[in-house]
Amino acid sequence: MLANGTKLAFSTTGGDSATYTDIPELQTIPDFDADVEKVENTVLSASNKTYEKGISDYGDLEYELKYDNTGASSSYRVLRGHATSNTKLYWKQTYPDGTAFAFEGYPSVGVTGGGVNDLVNTKLKITLDSD
Repeated sequence: MLANGTKLAFSTTGGDSATYTDIPELQTIPDFDADVEKVENTVLSASNKTYEKGISDYGDLEYELKYDNTGASSSYRVLRGHATSNTKLYWKQTYPDGTAFAFEGYPSVGVTGGGVNDLVNTKLKITLDSD
C-alpha cells in the first residue's frame, strides 16, 4: 500500500462527537511500532538471564508538513498555538485502506533547516498521552 492518501487530523475534544480538522500539508508519517521494554527477572540459581515483557514505548511521533504560514488558519500557526499553550489534542491518522489510529498527545511544532534547493518544512512531534 502506498502512503499516498494518508490523512492526519486533530480535534480539541475527544469522543464520538469530535470534529476533526485535517492537516492538508502532510508529507511524511512515522512508523507505528512500539518498542517493548524487557525487564530482567533472573533468579540467582539461573545460568542465563531471563526477562519479562514490560510496557510499550512508541516514543514521539514525528510528522513532516509542507511549511505554510500565510494566514491565521494555516496548520503551522494553529498547531503552533496549541503547542505554545500546551494543549492536549486528539489525533486520528487514517490510511488509504481505511485503517485508522486514534490517540491523544501534545504537539510540538518547529521549522526544519535547509540549504540551496532544499525545502524548509514544518516538523510536528506528538508526545503521546494515551494508549
